[in-house]
Amino acid sequence: MVLHAALTALLSRLGAGTDIPVGTSVHGRGEEALDPLVGYFINSLVLRVDSAGDPTFEQLLERVRQTDVAAFAHQEVSFERLVAALNPPRVLNRHPLFQVKLLLQNLTRADFTLPRVAAEALDHDPDTAKADLQFSLSETYDERGEPSGVEGALGYSADLFDRSTAQSFASRLVRLLEAVLADPGIRLGALDILDTAERHDLLVTRNDTAHPVPDATLAQLFQERVALAPDAPAVVDGPLRLTYAQLDAHAERLARQLTGRGAGTETLIALALPRSADAVAAMLAVGKAGAAYLPLDVDQPGSRLAMILADARPALLVTTTGTLAGTPALTEADVPLLLLDTENLLDTENLLVTEDAEGAVEEAGVTDPAAAPSGRPDAPPLRSGRGHEAAYVIYTSGSTGRPKGVVIEQRSLVNYALHCAACYPGLSGRTLLHSPLSFDLGLTALYGTLLAGGCLYVADLDERLDVPGGLTFAKVTPSHLPILELTPEAFAPTAQLVIGGEALRADQLAAWRAAHPEADVVNHYGPTETTVGCLDHTIPAGTPLDDGPVVVGGPLWNTRVYVLDGGLGVVPFGVVGELYVGG
Repeated sequence: MVLHAALTALLSRLGAGTDIPVGTSVHGRGEEALDPLVGYFINSLVLRVDSAGDPTFEQLLERVRQTDVAAFAHQEVSFERLVAALNPPRVLNRHPLFQVKLLLQNLTRADFTLPRVAAEALDHDPDTAKADLQFSLSETYDERGEPSGVEGALGYSADLFDRSTAQSFASRLVRLLEAVLADPGIRLGALDILDTAERHDLLVTRNDTAHPVPDATLAQLFQERVALAPDAPAVVDGPLRLTYAQLDAHAERLARQLTGRGAGTETLIALALPRSADAVAAMLAVGKAGAAYLPLDVDQPGSRLAMILADARPALLVTTTGTLAGTPALTEADVPLLLLDTENLLDTENLLVTEDAEGAVEEAGVTDPAAAPSGRPDAPPLRSGRGHEAAYVIYTSGSTGRPKGVVIEQRSLVNYALHCAACYPGLSGRTLLHSPLSFDLGLTALYGTLLAGGCLYVADLDERLDVPGGLTFAKVTPSHLPILELTPEAFAPTAQLVIGGEALRADQLAAWRAAHPEADVVNHYGPTETTVGCLDHTIPAGTPLDDGPVVVGGPLWNTRVYVLDGGLGVVPFGVVGELYVGG
């Protein structure tokens, strides 16, 4: 019973839940009438224990005692009859009522002697697993017949477990037994089934992500990038091609308009703009003004837009006359408007960049941000904010309840964008912005590109995009992969393909990787609350990928992740739990 209680505690701590059925064997010779008979009467019992409520080991042992006594009182009921009566769903590769078996050999092995015949016991087919896990234990005695300990062996299904995992089960059971023998009053949730090295690895080594990040806002870092290469191409949106200096001038002009309308710290500016170079400039402009932006997708239902505007209460709505006319929810909202096309802020004619046949950039218009018109002669000076202030607010989909606005700070955005710029080399080349601005999936390419010095192409995935040299970086969801396989080669990134937004399986990647063996693939995971993403798993070009789900990898810069059980205890590697993110 002590061993059964310990095994129940172990399985519960390893993620098996709190309803733990364990199988065992009985000799089946409880009736005296069977004594003179020769034959095999062994029967299987199911010992089902409830470990809920985080009991102490003593309390769990009492539950086990009651269960085991009741089960052994009915051991004559054949296992086959029990299975037939319960009639569980049958799966050919799984035992019907239990998958873990516990055997305790506590009987003295009988000697078998005959005249002039030597006999010994042989194990029949010892390497065939009879259950997914089988813990076989036996009591040992010294020369005087006194108990001297318990020996054990663990058999396992090689289809389900590798040897190291099985060894960890055995060592954890020993560690758990030592703990409960030392303190029977310890609760199950307090039992430490990790060894010192394993705990250090899970808590410290895997979370050793400290990385210096400047105390700056994204607008400030973008300004530094502009100074490094003002004439480099920054954004291509159809015929509109902007250098870094021109994009900065465009954003500067709008930022002064925003500050003139009261934008600043703790101010939320709603942006109802189609995905475009102007929208990119508007997002930068809000940051230059020290405010935070709220991206709106006008293709979403009007009721959702109305809910977001009523909940967020932005101080200003930046949009265009065409967007406003086609979106009743915007016209009905009681929010002051700034219409870019009527304020003469979309000066695209003065911000064109053309490319000759060799790809050399030939500029026209404003290249010096200081020379850009301010929009108003009395416009207040720009303020780019501080790290702890809000950068943007994005509303969740609401798939798990009412949509909620997630506020992302400047320091979080800077940490993420700099990580992307440093760890995804393709961002310094040619990238694609194809997702709606209200979906933070696109921020990886948008801000990562602008901080890495690359060129951002604004286009849909179904367009015939003209990218001299082709894309070097793209980020998509797994659902986009079939579309990506059908698009022209210009859409195939040559450096990195980053995939996020949904769970990823290896079979979804197979065709694309076979056609593009030179590109790395990154599985990128993270909810909106963690600033776009918090975990990365890189699949280097040419590396084989195991079937099934693709792992989500390790934490990004200055991020810590833990997989915890229901009691907030760290679970061993490979055990199911909930993901907690910090940093």
